[in-house]
Amino acid sequence: MIKLMRKNRKILLAVFGAGLMVMFLLSGPQSIFQPDPTKAVVATVAGREVKAGEMGKYNSEYQAMKQLSAEVVERLQIENGEHWMLLTEEAKRAGLVGATGIDSRMSLFEQIAQVQLNRAMQMGMLRINSQGEFNKAIDNAATNLEQQIKPRIAGQLRMSEEEFDRAVAKLHGVIRLRGQFQGAVRVSEKRSIAEVQKQYDAVVADGLVIPAEKISATMPEPTEEQVQAQFAQYKDVKPGTGEFGFGYVQPARVRFEYLVIDRNKLKALVKPDPVRVSKEYQKNRAKYTGDEATETPRVEADIVNTMVDQLIADAERIAAARLKTELRTLPVEGGKRKLPTDWDQRGLRLSGLAEALREGFKAQGYEYTPEVVVRNEAWTKVRELMREPGIGTAYFRTGTSSGDLRRLADSMSELNAQSGVPFQAKVPFETPLADMASGNRYYVNVLDWRAESPADSLEEVRGDVVRDLKLKAAYDQLVRQLDDLKSQAISSGLDAVAAQYPTPAPLGATDPTPKPLPVFRYATVTRDSATGELNAKEVRDAVVAKAQQLGVKMVATPENLPERTVAVAVPSKLSVAVVQILGHRPATQELMRTVSRGMVDQFAMQELREHNENDPFSFEALRARYDYKAVDENEGKKQAS
Repeated sequence: MIKLMRKNRKILLAVFGAGLMVMFLLSGPQSIFQPDPTKAVVATVAGREVKAGEMGKYNSEYQAMKQLSAEVVERLQIENGEHWMLLTEEAKRAGLVGATGIDSRMSLFEQIAQVQLNRAMQMGMLRINSQGEFNKAIDNAATNLEQQIKPRIAGQLRMSEEEFDRAVAKLHGVIRLRGQFQGAVRVSEKRSIAEVQKQYDAVVADGLVIPAEKISATMPEPTEEQVQAQFAQYKDVKPGTGEFGFGYVQPARVRFEYLVIDRNKLKALVKPDPVRVSKEYQKNRAKYTGDEATETPRVEADIVNTMVDQLIADAERIAAARLKTELRTLPVEGGKRKLPTDWDQRGLRLSGLAEALREGFKAQGYEYTPEVVVRNEAWTKVRELMREPGIGTAYFRTGTSSGDLRRLADSMSELNAQSGVPFQAKVPFETPLADMASGNRYYVNVLDWRAESPADSLEEVRGDVVRDLKLKAAYDQLVRQLDDLKSQAISSGLDAVAAQYPTPAPLGATDPTPKPLPVFRYATVTRDSATGELNAKEVRDAVVAKAQQLGVKMVATPENLPERTVAVAVPSKLSVAVVQILGHRPATQELMRTVSRGMVDQFAMQELREHNENDPFSFEALRARYDYKAVDENEGKKQAS
């Protein structure tokens, strides 16, 4: 071998030199002198250098946990990969990563499954009738998370199973960290007794509330000057926070369009072949037990449903291919497609998708064009999207995220950059929403949007401004009548007062008699709560103060009715209330003995909120505590070299 190499050394040197030259040409003359980018210092934590490779791992862990359960990450208020790094470091120092704790009776996958199931039930997407059924659902969902979702997310982020499990352990540690902090407060016996008395020392009373809207229709129309002045005064105020609750800052809102694949319209087009109907009947006699004539309508209906299912599945494939083709050329930056400057003029609209679907249905022998509904003439508030007929009750599912149209709009990247849902304005959502009741499919496209902000102009909220001015005029009139209302309640009773403000019967009602205002009988009023419409701070304070003045031993009699009747204005609700105190219902020792641990924990949480306005685990707090500093990019590269 050595002799052979010596004999052909010139040839071998030439081959080796040629190989080096090829490598040099492919990699560039400076590549071998460039520093490793993963070793660039990107931040310092308590004086320790954090390099790009390490920060990349933290970012991957954060993205993995957000995809695993956006709800849990949102509850923990984790803002980004840097925040995740600092939080997990805090949990490690507390000995909570990988340690046992009160939550160890449930795996993290089971906890996430429980959060997701609770959310699904709250949104009406899931109905569970027993605890046993709920526990079984948790087991199934947790198994799916661990065996199906976990490998998929790990594969997408190029994480090993060990790395993913390590991130899960860190998330569990952060959950424990939050939990231990919240459970650290202890409430003394005296404080517990005082809080129980505050919540359960009650006044029993009869009462009614007269809202200004009962008479606002009788108020004169405001002048244009009044309208302009009202809008100017409250245009930058959120509703419910300004004086009398006036405010014209509008919530997140959109202009949008959606395409409907109507299942019933497709069913009307599908005509099953009689030969197929007969064969289906003969093949499934165990299912169709009657004679052929009797069972034929049922067989036809089943075949139609099967054919329509296939048509809808084909339509979804056509839509997916069309959208993918149209969007393929758009570059993606930060998980969001970068739209060209002329996108508004040539951008993808659902009318084009409807035409592609029409051609697809025609190729199968059906003349059907999906309807496109455009809501572009006025803003629609995101919180009111569920009112849109059909699509408002439809649901989407993509990755680990799911929800209705409102949730989808809330997750739009322009409104929530951290949502993890691949949806942005002016780009149709590639996943159809499904309405379980009708079987329809919907494709949605947001044409324009506004985050929470003042109204664009007076015209956008003119109706609200006029309504508020008339409500204020009606409220002022009720306040001027307070003494008269109190006198009437004393002389004629609350029912007589209620009868003056009836509610007309609904159109078509069998009984056209107007209904008087409801009178709350034997209502409970405490410092912190009250029955029904009486639950307003102004009412509670006035009633409790009057009851204390009357004394605990007060007995209600006709003679002391004037002393125990209270009339109070409620500006926060633009209403007035008239209340007649009947007596006291104090907290007892027996009640104190039966108070649950959960109620005492609520007292502790309330005290924690009162004395800790700033979250100690927020990004800002941890940044300051760990002296976290981001390093300039160029400086980091110098340090790496």
